Amino acid sequence: MIRPLSALIVSYLVNMGAITNSNDDKEYYQYGVEITISSFLNIFLILCLGTALHKINYAIVFLAVFISLRHLTGGFHASTYFKCNLSMCIVFILDIFSNEIIHSYFIALTFIVHILLSSLVILVYCPVENKNKPIPDECVWKYKISALILSHTFSIIGWILFRNNIDIGLFIIMTIIYIHILVVVSKLIREEEKHESK
Repeated sequence: MIRPLSALIVSYLVNMGAITNSNDDKEYYQYGVEITISSFLNIFLILCLGTALHKINYAIVFLAVFISLRHLTGGFHASTYFKCNLSMCIVFILDIFSNEIIHSYFIALTFIVHILLSSLVILVYCPVENKNKPIPDECVWKYKISALILSHTFSIIGWILFRNNIDIGLFIIMTIIYIHILVVVSKLIREEEKHESK
């Protein structure tokens, strides 16, 4: 659905003279339109799920944390837009349910372990490059440091809210944990692909 719609939009832009009719230009703009549509669809689906589960505030927080941090860390990229949308929805639902389960077990020591593991994942694995958006070598450490600062800032805010009996605080921390899990999964998949190609 996304590809035909984006092809239609690109054809319209060509006909309007906004872009040239060269294959390179059309492919470049089509990819951009596909990503934009898929991103808006992800946001729409998460907001719908949040509304259906009576957790719209959780949906907004999830999107804010996920989008801003994922931009710096990178992570798992599904092979199709459908799988991308589906995996985002699954992560959101898992986030909500694990937040409920882990609530009573989350203590100061758990938070410290979370901070240490987050730092380790970011320093060792991030940023995970998207093959369509390579990151210049000189920018890698900028991404790492920015991801560390943002991840720890969100985590500390989450911890303060949680300690003040505001449940969404733990949800913020759980969202960060899922982002880091996706980073590790992505790295493992890439290592497996490299191993198979040898």
